Amino acid sequence: MNDPFLERFCQNYTKSQIQEIETYLTEWSAASYLTIAHTVLDHAQRKQIDPLKLLRKAHNFNKKEQFAFPPKAIVLISRLFTEKIMSI
Repeated sequence: MNDPFLERFCQNYTKSQIQEIETYLTEWSAASYLTIAHTVLDHAQRKQIDPLKLLRKAHNFNKKEQFAFPPKAIVLISRLFTEKIMSI
């Protein structure tokens, strides 16, 4: 492993759990972090959750059942929120 974050991530897990972690990490993006393991560790720390548990939850998340706001609704919600703040 050349990734120090991945090494830190995997140090307390079994070989089968490390294989599971490596599989789930392929589903993530590093975004603005140095590595994918870095982003997972940071998110897990901020949410105070075990990193593998976070990966499992993300992997099992059913995107098809989630409600997406249509663009017009987002504009309306934004306007209502802005008006509410302005009236305070």
